Amino acid sequence: MSRLELQYLFEMGRITVKPERILNYLFKVTNLKISSIPLNEIIDEALKIGWTRDVFDRMLAAEARITDNGFITADEDIRSHLSQAIW
Repeated sequence: MSRLELQYLFEMGRITVKPERILNYLFKVTNLKISSIPLNEIIDEALKIGWTRDVFDRMLAAEARITDNGFITADEDIRSHLSQAIW
């Protein structure tokens, strides 16, 4: 989902670096890993999130809730609703 959202942001011009470059960098300098959580489990959790209609935000926030991992974002709405949000 992160890769897809980054592509979406790139296509909209909101970021200027391609997703692969961002993710490759993060893989090198952090412990970033591809999720092993089944998509259906993420969707089940996302259905409980009512504070946003953005599908990407719901899916990413749902996975952060399931794994209790950090969610890096500058989005104030996400930060106000998701305890795992980091910035």
